[in-house]
Amino acid sequence: MEAKFNPLIQLNRNAAGTFFKLIFLPLGVILLLLLIFYRPLLSLYHQQQAGASLRAVIPVGDNDYGGFACLRPFIEDLNERDLLLNAATHLRKAEALDPRQAYTFYLLGKTYCLLGDYENAIAAFQRFGELRPRNPAGYLEMGFALLQVCPPNGKCADGLNTYDTWRWAGVRAEDFIPIAERAREKEDYETALLWYQNAQRMGLELRSTIAYLRYLHLRANGDLDNANKALQSAIQMDQGWVDVQMRFNSYYLIGKLYTDQREWKSAEKIYRKMIFDYAESDSYRSRLPELYRQLGYVLTNIALQTGKWDRLEDARQSYLSSWKLDLKSGTLPLVNFLINNQEDVVAAEDVLRQSIARSPDEDSWLAWNNRLGEILRREKRWDESIAIYEGILKRNPQYWMAYIGLGWAKYERGDGLVAALNEFQKVIEILVSKGNGEYAIAQVLVREKQFQEAEKWFVKALNLNPEARLWWVERANAMRISGELSRAIDIYLISIEKFPDFPALYYEIAWAYKLNSQLPEAVMYIEKAIELIPQPNLWFYLRAGIIYEESAQNDKALQAYKLALRIDPANEIALKGVERLGN
Repeated sequence: MEAKFNPLIQLNRNAAGTFFKLIFLPLGVILLLLLIFYRPLLSLYHQQQAGASLRAVIPVGDNDYGGFACLRPFIEDLNERDLLLNAATHLRKAEALDPRQAYTFYLLGKTYCLLGDYENAIAAFQRFGELRPRNPAGYLEMGFALLQVCPPNGKCADGLNTYDTWRWAGVRAEDFIPIAERAREKEDYETALLWYQNAQRMGLELRSTIAYLRYLHLRANGDLDNANKALQSAIQMDQGWVDVQMRFNSYYLIGKLYTDQREWKSAEKIYRKMIFDYAESDSYRSRLPELYRQLGYVLTNIALQTGKWDRLEDARQSYLSSWKLDLKSGTLPLVNFLINNQEDVVAAEDVLRQSIARSPDEDSWLAWNNRLGEILRREKRWDESIAIYEGILKRNPQYWMAYIGLGWAKYERGDGLVAALNEFQKVIEILVSKGNGEYAIAQVLVREKQFQEAEKWFVKALNLNPEARLWWVERANAMRISGELSRAIDIYLISIEKFPDFPALYYEIAWAYKLNSQLPEAVMYIEKAIELIPQPNLWFYLRAGIIYEESAQNDKALQAYKLALRIDPANEIALKGVERLGN
């Protein structure tokens, strides 16, 4: 018998199918997806937990050591190590859940480096490289880990080495230079040196650069002797400069070093090479005037030291070259050389008048006219000198130095003390003069032998400008001239304590001790004075000769007189001293 169709039964069946589709099928899909993605998701959770622990140790944005974990010293703080161990535990769980998640191995490698476990770090970075062969980050970190395990070049017995590892990552030696430069700009010389060394080991020629960075690093740490040796090494090699500026700076610094150490011939060689190398450089043409002046200074000292006076003519040409290239910086050094070393007043005056006529700015015009006024005053051309000073003050009434020159010119012309004091008083009224008016009054009162009154003005001047070394010398000299030797010596000693490297103080106190019949002290201080002078000085040698002779140290006296004659072969005091002691 054929079953009858029952619509209710059919409806129930349809509803059951629909229910299955709506409920059980999605649940099945969800379960299937969970089975597929559960492990990766849980792995990601552990990875995130590890990242949080790492960030607690090395915060985001901390770019010390270039941002590389394996460059850092391993972490020693116990609390931070606990955080790192916690990170490692999470990462190992992440690895077990999803062994193909590359970032897990990258974080694991960094974590092991921070713990100091470099061998496990290398293994983690190797796995990262296998999973992400085109990502250089892991290779870079692995390279640094290899350097830690197998110093100094990261070459290990199993064939791994730092530089091949970096090459596999597509890293070039040149890629390290910007990182090194950024570290150098921050004065992080140790880090910069490491990056330059890595670039050198990967094939770039950077020997002089590395030596110069060693100089900077050692100097920053106060090791000046080894710093200077590193700088000399950079210059001697003269190969592998990262840029032209670094080479220029190195040569300039070594030239200054030789100058400070009075190694005149070495300094001359450096400055001549710099002038030759950079004479045609647009970038360094502006530095040539300074180089010529430095050379002039060095050649002057060679002439004074050796008695080879033709070197003074070489020095003159150097100063002339500086002046021709740059009036502003070259005028006064040339004028001072002509006056002090060649006594060529005519040439000095001519240089000043030419410069004044072509003055580049107001400050130069004022300074050069003031120097011309000084020269004319010393030549006893007082009317011309006064006219110069008055011209300066007409143009700038606040130029206080001109009042001082004007006061002295009037005094020396014979206009009297009051005329000088009137001009010096105007200086006091200009606040920026900082005691120069008081000092000028003290000096003119010493000329008038009004020593007690002069002392009051010296004290006023020094209260306004206690760092004026020469004023202390003049104050003590005034006491010495007045006959108060003990007070003078006390002032000299106070001044020496304040300015221990100022040779003029030792030169003057030596004479005070000599006048006070304290010859051992006189000898000690004149020897210290000569030790401190930056270049040979006629007057220091003459004073040494006199003090040695009076102390019955005739061999030393004879030597001092001979040194004086190197500077001035016609000096009567030295000639008579040699005549007395040479027989």
